[in-house]
Amino acid sequence: MKKVFALSLSSIILLLTVSIAIAQNSTSSSPEKPNIKSSGGFGAQLWLTDDPDFYKNWNKPTPGYKLRTVNNALRGKPIFPVVIFAGPGTNEKNLCDVIVSIVVKTPDGKIYGELPNGNCWQNLPPPPEGNLQISNASMGIVIEEKDPSGRYTVEATVKDKVKNVELYLKQYFDVK
Repeated sequence: MKKVFALSLSSIILLLTVSIAIAQNSTSSSPEKPNIKSSGGFGAQLWLTDDPDFYKNWNKPTPGYKLRTVNNALRGKPIFPVVIFAGPGTNEKNLCDVIVSIVVKTPDGKIYGELPNGNCWQNLPPPPEGNLQISNASMGIVIEEKDPSGRYTVEATVKDKVKNVELYLKQYFDVK
């Protein structure tokens, strides 16, 4: 039996001023990876963490937070897909409209769990320029003893409905 759960988070602003490729447009010379994409000044990243306190700690006012990433999942211990974005567009009310859909697939390609059309950053003002923002919507994944071993795929589609930009991100984790 699979365990997938959704987390609904209030506004969590990451106060990082680190210069990274996701805030740049697609003409950037920074190479894109399957989990990092940008287009039209909007960018997003998909990471996996096993830190259960990640969202709480990230929300603390600090000059930055080190995201502990994982590529292996331990049975019975949750991992969390984390979507980080920058550069969303704003509508005539100066509000953003960004959604995220997350799909987790088993090693044989079957859907293990999904979060469709999650509220990534909707009806909220944009994060301060130069700052990264963490998605309000996320999910947790727990691999149980009877679930198959192998490579699982996590796919996230992040859509900025104002800029009409859709970014498809992919990340993997292995289960032994």
